[in-house]
Amino acid sequence: MTSQINVTPFVDVCLVLLIIFMVVTPMVEASTNITLPTTESPEKTEEEGQIVISVKDGIAYFSGNAVREEDLVRALEEKFEENPGTQIAVKGDKFGKYGDVMAVLRAAREVGFERIGLVTEPEDRAAAMRRITEEEAGVQ
Repeated sequence: MTSQINVTPFVDVCLVLLIIFMVVTPMVEASTNITLPTTESPEKTEEEGQIVISVKDGIAYFSGNAVREEDLVRALEEKFEENPGTQIAVKGDKFGKYGDVMAVLRAAREVGFERIGLVTEPEDRAAAMRRITEEEAGVQ
């Protein structure tokens, strides 16, 4: 009688882990919590296919992934080759360094993009978010 390894439990565990990673990964990518600066009347120019780059704590996030400056330039060059008229939307954290946002803007300009904008939050929405945050924290 020969003994054989039963791989069925191993395959089951691997499939469960794969499903868990598939579910958790989009949540992790979307968890870059950026506090946007506020303005009284921001322009709304959301477009389908626009590129959104987030900047927080000196780190740029392109398509939800943290990237170094040289990788950001490479990714922007690829997008520029696909469609030079694509709009770039930069989300800079309100409490971040001005220079970090400027580095992203400069990289997009150097690649050749001309339609670059900064994303802000309307003033009244910001006040509502502060109120909700204070209520959750128990501040009165």
